[in-house]
Amino acid sequence: MVARDLMASKGPAVFAVGKDQPIKDVIGLLSGMGIGAVVVSDDNRNLDGILSERDILLALDERGAEVLELRAGDLMTADVVTCNGETLAAKVLATMVDYGVRHLPVVGEDGLEGMISMRDVVQLRLSVLENEVESLRRQLQEGPQAA
Repeated sequence: MVARDLMASKGPAVFAVGKDQPIKDVIGLLSGMGIGAVVVSDDNRNLDGILSERDILLALDERGAEVLELRAGDLMTADVVTCNGETLAAKVLATMVDYGVRHLPVVGEDGLEGMISMRDVVQLRLSVLENEVESLRRQLQEGPQAA
């Protein structure tokens, strides 16, 4: 299983905002779509940064309501950790844990391909575990001659 497979289960939609997008609008998008992060890209192809709920909340805590007057480019993380479509799912998870991120943009030769969230990885792992449990149940029910 690779990053491209993780994206296939949820579709290729990536929510992106431009660097000049007002933070108020970004908050509305995050809330309205029930997502935790957006990529920041002025052309929906090249990755300029990433902006998460956590980034906005930390800025609000540190700077107060003035944050609501800023733009996405003011709060985005510009040094973005990414993967490509062929990155193994286990490596995707390890990268998220190692860098303390919950969203990992997938970037290919032609630019931005998608975004994987920690939720996507957990759902995949849960599905794999459920399949393994079901397989073991069948083996136990069939007895030792089936093994």
